[in-house]
Amino acid sequence: MLAVAREADIAERWAEAIEAQGIEAHIRIDDAIALTAGSSFWPAGPSDFAYPIFVPAESRTEAATILVDEGWDGRFGDRRDRIDPTLVLRGAVFATLAGVALAVLLLIRGS
Repeated sequence: MLAVAREADIAERWAEAIEAQGIEAHIRIDDAIALTAGSSFWPAGPSDFAYPIFVPAESRTEAATILVDEGWDGRFGDRRDRIDPTLVLRGAVFATLAGVALAVLLLIRGS
C-alpha cells in the first residue's frame, strides 16, 4: 500500500496520475475504521470508507514522487485531511498553562 485517500475521486486522480507515468496502480475500497485502527491520523469523519492505493514494490519511490506532485503529503492521506499542526501545539500549550495555574492555585489554597 502506497497511500490512502478518504475520497474516491482523490484516489482515482492519484491512480490516474501514477498510471499516466506507466506504473500499475490499484484502488481498493476498505472500511476506514478498520484500516486505520489504532491511528489518530484520521479522526472520525464523514466517510466510512478509505481508498488505499497499491503499486508494485519496485515502483513505490517513483509513484510516491508522482503523488507528492498531486498534493500528497507523504503520509497515508491527502493534505485536505491533515490536521493543522498549530492546533495541536495550541492545545498542548493551553493544557500546560491550565496545569500550571491549577498547581499554583492548589499551593495558594494549601498555605
